[in-house]
Amino acid sequence: MNMNLKTDDLHDKAAFWFTRFESGRITNEQRKAFETWVNENPAHLAAFEEIETLSANMKAISKNYRHHNPDKATEFGAAVIETAALVRAHSVRKEGYTLRRKLAAVAATILILMSGVWFWQSPASKYGVTSYQTAIGEQKMVMLSDGSVMTLNTNSEISVAITDNIRRLHLMRGEVFFKVAKDKNRPFEVAVQNAFVKAVGTAFNIRQRNTQVSVLVAEGKVEVKSSFTPLAITQGKETLPEKKELLMVGDQITFGREKLQRVQLESEVINRTLLWREGRIILDDKSLAEIIREIQPYIVEKIIIADDRVARLVAGGVFRVGEVNSFFDALEVALPVKIVREKDVIILARRQKKNLI
Repeated sequence: MNMNLKTDDLHDKAAFWFTRFESGRITNEQRKAFETWVNENPAHLAAFEEIETLSANMKAISKNYRHHNPDKATEFGAAVIETAALVRAHSVRKEGYTLRRKLAAVAATILILMSGVWFWQSPASKYGVTSYQTAIGEQKMVMLSDGSVMTLNTNSEISVAITDNIRRLHLMRGEVFFKVAKDKNRPFEVAVQNAFVKAVGTAFNIRQRNTQVSVLVAEGKVEVKSSFTPLAITQGKETLPEKKELLMVGDQITFGREKLQRVQLESEVINRTLLWREGRIILDDKSLAEIIREIQPYIVEKIIIADDRVARLVAGGVFRVGEVNSFFDALEVALPVKIVREKDVIILARRQKKNLI
């Protein structure tokens, strides 16, 4: 029996078990481990129940607030986290500031791992939880409070929680490059779909499109933990066991509905893959169908290829973000393609040859 478990460690463990049960991603083995942990010490059960109460209060407050103030729901993040911390403030006042701060961190942990959308839409709170996003065609570089730097690609959204004890992020959509500041006491953890990417001091890229996730390591090493199966497939079914992949420099792992693939990339390929950070995409000898898939995330209008023969045409070059018109002008010059623009749609049709008289 572990009677010397510190309060901080105890609440971290309780939060871990709570989020496991809430997410539904708990195996039979983990259930048995939870029962063993609860029975080890009465304080374990008390801590778990405390987390349940904390979460219930946050959910109730959020639901009530959103019902009465739908126009202000996205401004509620700071108030919720503060209220969550105060749920136990009176009864633990004698235990000092450290535990109150810890409860706030635990509240943030629960919300991060459960991916509460209403919370992640909120602006920065005084506990370091912030949401960042980019519009279609926009790119943004952000320096975090720990010294790490994120570069967000087009149409991306990520939320960050950084406290004295944790560095946890959740990538909801898009692509982000991370340059992580070293801090061995606070691993840098990114949740994406049903996977977790963990690093200490390194540089890596995460790209999420539909059900596919790709992780590429540019410096150092990262650990990827997942069942490597899309979350949509596992929902309502027996939870698949988690696996770990340790990625070194140049390693790229791609997983999702279509495939699971791990490859080692040469430095030149890595540099070309990450050129999007400079607003450029290299398109060498690809079919027009492949090219459109690459550039569609950067363009607001829906691109439609109206002819299979057009889709099979091969082209190459450099696409510069923000120079959409010049890109399509170049296509019309280089290929037998006619560009038709309608409301919210760009159509690529085959250009008919002129009859000679």
